[in-house]
Parts: sequence; C-alpha cells; structure tokens
Amino acid sequence: MRGELFLEDDLREVMIEALDDAQVAFGAINSNKLKEISDYTLHYAGIFQDSYSVSIAVIMYSLAKIVEKRKFRAKKEWERFNAGILYSLSRARGMLQKNNLKQYLAELKKILAAIGRVDEKFGDYVTEVIQKAKIKKGSLVYEHGLSVGRAAELMGVSPWELMDYLGKTKILDESPIMSKPVSERLDTARRIFNIK
Repeated sequence: MRGELFLEDDLREVMIEALDDAQVAFGAINSNKLKEISDYTLHYAGIFQDSYSVSIAVIMYSLAKIVEKRKFRAKKEWERFNAGILYSLSRARGMLQKNNLKQYLAELKKILAAIGRVDEKFGDYVTEVIQKAKIKKGSLVYEHGLSVGRAAELMGVSPWELMDYLGKTKILDESPIMSKPVSERLDTARRIFNIK
C-alpha cells in the first residue's frame, strides 16, 4: 500500500468533529469558536504528528480572521464565499467520513484557494498557525527531557516563545523526564519530528 493516504481512526474522528463544529461556527459567524477549533486541532497535530490537523488549524484560523471583517461580510461576494465554504466544509466532512482522503484533501485545497482569493493576509495566517504548532511541538520535546533552549532550537522558535507557552500550560511546574541520557532523548526528539 505504498503511496496510499492513511489517517488513524482516532484522528479521523477528531477531524470529523472539528469539521462539524466548523460548519456551525462559520455559519453563525463565530470567530472565537473558529479560533478554538484551530487551537484544538493544533493540539492534535502535536499528538499525531500529522499535517491534516495543521491544515484544518490554518483553515479555521483564516476563516476566523475573515468573519471578523464586517466590511467583507457586507460585500456581495460574501454570500457566494459563505455558501462555497459551507459546502466545501460539508463535503470535506463527508469524504473524511467515507475515509476518502484524496477527495477530502481536494476539498481542503478548494477552501484554502477561496480564502487566498478573498484575503491578502492569508499567508500571514498560515505563518502564525505554523509558528503556534512549532511552539506546541517544542513543549512536547521539552516534556521528553530536553532543555527549553534545545527544544526551541530544534523547533525553530525562540526560547522566550517556548517559555511563554510552557508557563501558560504549567509544564514548567513539572520536572521534565530525566530517565534517559541527553543524547538518547535528542535522538528520540529528532526521530519524532523528522529532524536530521
């Protein structure tokens, strides 16, 4: 089954739930809920080490930023954009339910393209969500025993960003796992995050 797309059942269920919530939140113009969904799926990106969660997180965050723009919602393009996004979210959910990952990804691409056409700041949203994902992954590396500085370096974030996140999650209050030598923990972290 080389080259075949695969998604773990647990992650697939999380993504289906996220898409269900997204349809309701986007339909209700609820930017806060869309941001919550983005954060929630980023959490799973750290657990499952997958790009599917990151894609959903980027889409949800971007949609949240768009619905915050009242001027855009007042334009005639809004109705078409709104209907198209809701349709694609529904189709993406259906394809995921059927485990048709190829069509699921095609729907996500349609959503990303639609967002890119209506919002010139789309690239900034992608960057912001990816930065959040790196910080969350850095916290996982730290939890496995690496220093804050080394975890930040591995993930390409600043130690201050990682410390800020760790402080908010109370991870700093807990002792990192020290059962393995540093070199072994570093090898594990590199393997987990595909870093050479």
